[in-house]
Amino acid sequence: MDHLRRGTLSFANLKFVVLDEADEMLRMGFIEDVEWILGHAPEGRQTALFRLPSTEGSAASRPLTLHDPVTIRDRASQTLTVPPSSSLTLIVTEAQKLGALAHVLDGDS
Repeated sequence: MDHLRRGTLSFANLKFVVLDEADEMLRMGFIEDVEWILGHAPEGRQTALFRLPSTEGSAASRPLTLHDPVTIRDRASQTLTVPPSSSLTLIVTEAQKLGALAHVLDGDS
C-alpha cells in the first residue's frame, strides 16, 4: 500500500493477482487493505484466492468484491498427495552460481 501511495509500484501491466492464504488475511482483519489494493489493480485482471476448505462458511470467507467469481473445490473423497521430492546441494563459488543455477533449471544436474 505504501508503494502504491508513493508511486514506486505500478499496476499498469498487471494481469493476474494471486492471494495465497486469503483465509488467513481475512481472518486477521486485512479485508479492507486487500480490497484497497485490488481497487488499484486494472479492471481486466484475473484474481485467484486460495484458502483452506475448513474455513469455508466462516467469517474468514467474507467475500471480496469480485466480478463473476468461480469456486473450485476438491472432491471431499479425493486425497491429494505430493510425490516425494529430492534435494540437491551444490557447493559453488560466487562466480559459478549463475551457471550452476542454469544447469539445475535445465535439468542438467
